Amino acid sequence: MEQARWRILVERYAIRARAFSDAVALLGRATLSPTECRQQLEEIRMHHESCVAAAEEVEEYIHRKAAAADEE
Repeated sequence: MEQARWRILVERYAIRARAFSDAVALLGRATLSPTECRQQLEEIRMHHESCVAAAEEVEEYIHRKAAAADEE
């Protein structure tokens, strides 16, 4: 069960990191109007926040596992 939870957390983080990366890459490749640029930047911020949230879940899981191991 724990291994499955770990895989889910890491997969979620990877998917969100990829979405963030793709959004940044689109900004660099595209010729966007100022309005479209602002919209893309907002999408990038959204993906970044989502990615950071997933990273925090991974970190929390690691800290819980380390604390449990220290108690043994």
